[in-house]
Amino acid sequence: MVREFPLFWMNETTGEMKNIVLKFFEDIKLSPEELEILKKYIIQWIEGTIFQTRHFFNSEEKYQEYLRKAVPPDYKDVIRKSDQTDLSEYVSNTLLEYGIDPF
Repeated sequence: MVREFPLFWMNETTGEMKNIVLKFFEDIKLSPEELEILKKYIIQWIEGTIFQTRHFFNSEEKYQEYLRKAVPPDYKDVIRKSDQTDLSEYVSNTLLEYGIDPF
């Protein structure tokens, strides 16, 4: 089982993330454990990407303004509550509208 998630799924060394992501892309039903791993990966990918942009802003106000436009405000809750179909739609629609592509 993946204990630490890579910033990008293809950099994970066990191959577990690759198998989960490929199943997700092919619309093959994920096990509950695989779905939870995928959800955690997507959340950490978004958070890692946000964190990497922090140094571009010279004030907290500008950073918060960026965040309001850069990520859906409820992304963690939506992802955590999603089943596989909802997650697929959320990634394909909402996240991509924000320019977020964890894959």
